[in-house]
Amino acid sequence: MRILVFLVSLLVSHAYANEENASSDGDVRFFASEWPPFEYTQADGSITGYSVEILRAMFEELKLEPSIKIFPWNRSYKLAQEEVNTAVFTMARSEKREDLFKWVGPIAPREIYLWKLKDRTEIKVSSFEDAKNYMIGTVRGEAGEQQLVDMGFDLKKNLHSVDKQARNYLLLYKKRIDFIYGLEFTTIYGLKKAGYDPSKIEKSLLLNSGLEYYYGFNKNTSDDVVNRFQQALDTIKKNGKFDKIVSKYVVQ
Repeated sequence: MRILVFLVSLLVSHAYANEENASSDGDVRFFASEWPPFEYTQADGSITGYSVEILRAMFEELKLEPSIKIFPWNRSYKLAQEEVNTAVFTMARSEKREDLFKWVGPIAPREIYLWKLKDRTEIKVSSFEDAKNYMIGTVRGEAGEQQLVDMGFDLKKNLHSVDKQARNYLLLYKKRIDFIYGLEFTTIYGLKKAGYDPSKIEKSLLLNSGLEYYYGFNKNTSDDVVNRFQQALDTIKKNGKFDKIVSKYVVQ
């Protein structure tokens, strides 16, 4: 009798494990924040953008249905750290984050500048020490904000932290902050989308280069799942789908 019970338990456990493994890929949930053109919500409520299109192409290769949600960055980042089979994007792969996630990418280079209005001729900076005399708009929890903090900037003195970059655009053009930071790619696109004239701003200082953007998977997600997404990304890079998406979003 004990042997029979043991065998039944073993079969049930094996079946449950197989079911878990079979569905593990499809159960991955992806979280992001509003950050056009990488990821953003359209008027009809659908989610699109550069990184979203790449991700959907990866799901097509895997023959899976995507699960993508948009939240404020801090929430998306926290969820992907706390819950298995989740991922956050679009995220810079930095030294501090390296061991916090498993990585799939790269999907884009990262070259971040401080930007100011051209007509703010009274603002003169040649170094980051100079920039500490001004107010920089940041997005709460982003790598750019953390880098500025690491460089000695202060969230109470010379950094103004908000939940969405669109808020910083408003503050910059109303001259309530002095700088914003961002890629040329995202800054020009985001300003146009928000109804601002990007020809009125200019690059000031290079904040960071050398990093790249990735999808960051919860570190407890199985290597098999992460490897399958990496293989899907590698495939669309080889078959031309990746380059086709890139060409849609390159700033002309």
